[in-house]
Amino acid sequence: MTTEKRKSGMERLWQIAFTKKALAVSSAILSVLSTVVSFVPFIAIYFIIQELVSHVNELEALNRGYMIQLGWLAGGGAIAAVFLNFVALMCSHLAAFKTLYQLKLEFTRHIASLPLGFHTANSTGKLRKIVDENIEKIEGFIAHQFPDMIGSFTTPAVAIVVLFLFDWRTWV
Repeated sequence: MTTEKRKSGMERLWQIAFTKKALAVSSAILSVLSTVVSFVPFIAIYFIIQELVSHVNELEALNRGYMIQLGWLAGGGAIAAVFLNFVALMCSHLAAFKTLYQLKLEFTRHIASLPLGFHTANSTGKLRKIVDENIEKIEGFIAHQFPDMIGSFTTPAVAIVVLFLFDWRTWV
């Protein structure tokens, strides 16, 4: 006979968040991609500055076509990062809303199966608060905090990689 310990706190929140696993994982992957792509404008600006510094005494020798391409790359990277973040948030919101719907259904089914004495001892306002307010609090984590947290963990890792790849001392 196995007795399974009931999960609580953050462990239970993660379990609830991943009831719609495909949407949650898609949101996480898109959030990571958005964070990585958000560094493209900085890298493009790095190369623009490098071009300017290398031709500081002879500005007519600047490769204007190259700099314009880098400018478009920077703008495209910024737009792509916003778009990927938008799609990540849409996936997380879909996961959140589907999860909340499922939780509300499970809760109301459970309430319907309880004996009548439970309903006379607990007010409908208390039960409605659980359904409306308390379950809705989970939406904030799944829909907003989860993708933001994934991006927050990704940003320092990408920044370290970028700092190791590009050395400003080569300009001097």
